[in-house]
Amino acid sequence: MSEELEIGLTRLAADNVPAALETVQGKVLEQVAGLRAAAPQLGTGIRVVAVMGALLMGVAGGLMPNGAEAQPSLAPISGASELAPATILLGQL
Repeated sequence: MSEELEIGLTRLAADNVPAALETVQGKVLEQVAGLRAAAPQLGTGIRVVAVMGALLMGVAGGLMPNGAEAQPSLAPISGASELAPATILLGQL
């Protein structure tokens, strides 16, 4: 399969490029530039409203009580957990 691919690529490299293909890249780039210019841009007002909405949602979510209580840590600072990967790999379980 590799040999067939190599032969195909060699033939492709040896072929002459049609004259019409030489200008394709320029035409494509011109069309892309035209589409960018024609695309509507979001105004600053919409961006400000979106940022303010996100900030308000964040503040509202932070102020809501959730009733959760902190749980004690599984691995106290003074010692490693028995199920820590380093402990298991060292065979200290």
